[in-house]
Amino acid sequence: MIAAVVCVSLTSIAAGLVWRQWHVDSQASVMHIDHMRQYEEHWKVLNADKVSVNDWNKKAVLLNFWGSWCPPCVEEMPLLDQFNAQHTDVRVIGIVVDHEEAAVQFLTRHEIEFPSLLLNQSIVSNILQSLKNSEMVLPYSVAYDQSGKSLFTKAGPLNESDLEKLLH
Repeated sequence: MIAAVVCVSLTSIAAGLVWRQWHVDSQASVMHIDHMRQYEEHWKVLNADKVSVNDWNKKAVLLNFWGSWCPPCVEEMPLLDQFNAQHTDVRVIGIVVDHEEAAVQFLTRHEIEFPSLLLNQSIVSNILQSLKNSEMVLPYSVAYDQSGKSLFTKAGPLNESDLEKLLH
């Protein structure tokens, strides 16, 4: 009986921790969008001409970390691409956690038009840790308002309700 109670208690605690990891954290104190400037010289844009942090001035920005091998990442891509096409006052920026060849094939095959940036994977790991995602859960999104302040972070796929928060 005691073993069953302990087992249920540990399971509840574990479930709570998993839930905490996957829900939207609207109180996250994540750095200002300007922290990305330090990485600009290191990124390669896979499916657009040039991407600069300066292009994000007075725009809401959604940084979305993704990989072609990640089913939830693949699932949310059409929604992000459609949202990006419909809202010129918001910038969706993908950050690739994948091999270049696989990412380029994915972007081409699925006709994803929002820019995706490739960085050295150790740099991506550092960015994710600085953004409160040391477990490197994907997809992982960080939203910033027009002034560059963080709005929310989310580990797991975004939905329309999440994206609506970028419009206010």
